[in-house]
Parts: sequence; C-alpha cells; structure tokens
Amino acid sequence: LIYRTYIEVHSPTKTTWGDKNINSLTFIPAIVSLFPEARFIHIVRDGRDVAASLQSRRWKFYTLGGSTTFFIKHFRGAMLTWVSAINTIKKSLEVVPKSSQITIKYEDLIGETERSIMQLCEFLKIDFEEGMLHYYDKEEKKPTISKKRLKGTHENTTKPILADNKAKYLNFYSKYQIACIEKIGRLQLQSNSYALESELSSSKPIFLGLTKLSYHLKFAFYWSLYRLKQSFKRLIS
Repeated sequence: LIYRTYIEVHSPTKTTWGDKNINSLTFIPAIVSLFPEARFIHIVRDGRDVAASLQSRRWKFYTLGGSTTFFIKHFRGAMLTWVSAINTIKKSLEVVPKSSQITIKYEDLIGETERSIMQLCEFLKIDFEEGMLHYYDKEEKKPTISKKRLKGTHENTTKPILADNKAKYLNFYSKYQIACIEKIGRLQLQSNSYALESELSSSKPIFLGLTKLSYHLKFAFYWSLYRLKQSFKRLIS
C-alpha cells in the first residue's frame, strides 16, 4: 500500500514498484505467496569484494535475516556472510518460476550498464528510458532517506555508477587472507564464474585452524561488549 501510494503521488504514470531490502532474501517464498506475479532480480557480486566492503562498514556484526549473526570485522565472518546469503538465495529461488527470476553480475551492471539495464527492462516488460542512466541528475530522483543514513552507507546512490568498483579486495587483503576467503567461499565463487586468485596449500591446515580460532575469540569478545552496552542502555532508559 505504501509503495502504490508513493507511485500515485510521485510517478502516476508508472505501474511497477520494487524493493531492494537485502533481508528479503530470507522470505522469498512468502513474497511469492503474497505476490504471485512478482519478479526477482538477483544481483550477485564477487564475494571477496563483498567481504572487503563489509569489513569497511562501521558495524561489527551483521545478522542475516534475523537468524545467523556474523562478526564482519574479521575477514572470515565477512566472507561467511556472503556465502550464507548466496546459499539462502539459491534455496529460496527454487520456489520461483524460472520465467520470474533473473541473475546478473554486479560487475556487468557497472561495466556494461546500458546493456544490463535494457536486459532488465526486457525481463520486467517495461520500456527502457534514457533517464535510467542518469538517475542522479533529476530532482525527483533525489534520495528520500535521511542525511544521517545516507552518509557512509548509501551515499553512492546519488553519484554516477562507479565503473571501476570491482576487484577492490586485491588491495584490501593480503595474499594469505585472499587464499583463506577463497577457501571459505570456493564453491560459491566458482558457481558464479569468479576466477580464483590462489590455492591454499593443503599442508597448512593449522593456519586455517588458527583463522577459525581467532574469529571465534573475537566474536565472543565483541559480542559480550555489545550485549553489555545494550544492557546498560536499557538500564539508563
């Protein structure tokens, strides 16, 4: 009702609304039952870049759809977040007809933007408009969220597409860290046609064990601090 009302007020000639809440990936079957004609666009991004991006956020934890919580300040937790999301989406999309879903790569979207958008328009059965490529110029396309939320999290939505926003993990992680996150997400990376940079030697399982140990210790420590902070907030309120 909110989205339909927004369309009537701001874009009365439009007929389609969309939602990009990432937590939707955990209740796709419910969406299908509520909106049988819904179409799903899965934009998949290189998990190594996703991990680097998550580690750069101001948050320490990320809870995927209200279930599993990951400590994203550690590269293991950041990569596990992406792996879990990919697995959840794959399973959830099984209930969606093939004609109602499409998967495109983030790297194609920013590198071949016009072709990718035209492909999406064809999938959605809507007309392509030149303004789709210049969304950041028009006054009616200005963000509707608060400046506080926009800064640092959604600020790129007001800028032209960042065509070089890929393979950032190469300068973010060490070679060993890249090998570790590729080990964690090997299946998901390869199934989405992302080439691996390295091979983690099978003769060094102790390093993977130490990585897991450091992750769990940091998770426990910072989670305890978080819970303590939340308890203190409730106490003073």
